[in-house]
Amino acid sequence: MNKLLIEVPSHIESDEELSGWVQENSKLFWGAMDLDASQFDDRANVDGVTITEVEVDETTVAIHYEYHYSAYYGCRDMDYSDTVEESVIVGTRQGRTISFEKFKPIERRSTVDEF
Repeated sequence: MNKLLIEVPSHIESDEELSGWVQENSKLFWGAMDLDASQFDDRANVDGVTITEVEVDETTVAIHYEYHYSAYYGCRDMDYSDTVEESVIVGTRQGRTISFEKFKPIERRSTVDEF
């Protein structure tokens, strides 16, 4: 299945409440977010995700987010961290269900085919 389906609790009645609920439950939406820190470094790990804004209307939910990542090299003294700012995912809202396309990382190129 290529869709991430999130069921909104029945006590959420307004767009403002939905926006707050999304911010409080950000981990539910990670499957749709581009959290691929390996594009910066093969050893990079995501350290945290922050939802910066949630836009809600009758048919969509747009989640703006950023994530923090770091890479640890130990004895090589090359450790570092950074933040990827302002990414967005947009989901379709139908009744009490919000659906997002699941994130699919781009396949890494291999040098095996070069010869």
